[in-house]
Amino acid sequence: MGPSHYIGSALLLVGGSALLLGRPAHRYTARHYPPFAPATRDLFREAARIAGLPPRWGDMPGLHHVLDAESKGHVGVLNYTFEQAGYDVFSASDQARAFNEIRRGNLPAASSATGLGQLLSRNAERYYPSGLAGLGDPLEEAVGMLRYIAARYGDPETAWRFY
Repeated sequence: MGPSHYIGSALLLVGGSALLLGRPAHRYTARHYPPFAPATRDLFREAARIAGLPPRWGDMPGLHHVLDAESKGHVGVLNYTFEQAGYDVFSASDQARAFNEIRRGNLPAASSATGLGQLLSRNAERYYPSGLAGLGDPLEEAVGMLRYIAARYGDPETAWRFY
C-alpha cells in the first residue's frame, strides 16, 4: 500500500478532537487504476485540480488511452528495461528498490521511465509535486502525468493524437 494523501486540507485539534478542514480528504492507496474505471477518473480529476488544470481532464478519452498504452494504470510500474536488469516490474518491493536507486542518481536499467505515465526520472523530478520522492505514489504520478501532458501537448486529446 502506498501513502495516503490529504492534499489541500489542514488538521485542526478542537477540544481533543481532530477536524479535517479544506477540500474533502481523499485516500489513494490502490496499486492499479485501470483506464476508464470510476476510481481512475476520480484520481485524475483530483490530480487535475492539484495541477491547476480542468478537472474534466480526468474523464477525457485521450488521457485514458495514453494511460492504457503507457502503464495499463499500474502505479509505479517499471519500464520494461528494468525487467532486462532482473527486476519484476510489477513487484512493489522491486519498485521500491529501483526508486531508491533512481533517487540516489543510479540508473539500474536502460530507461528510468516509471509509473502511470512512464515519465523519465528527470520529468518525475520536474512534474511530480514532491519530485522523485513521489515515485510509486498514485496521486503524485497522476499529477505528474497531467502536468507533463499539459507542458508537452497542451491537453490529453492532443497527446493521444501524437501517440
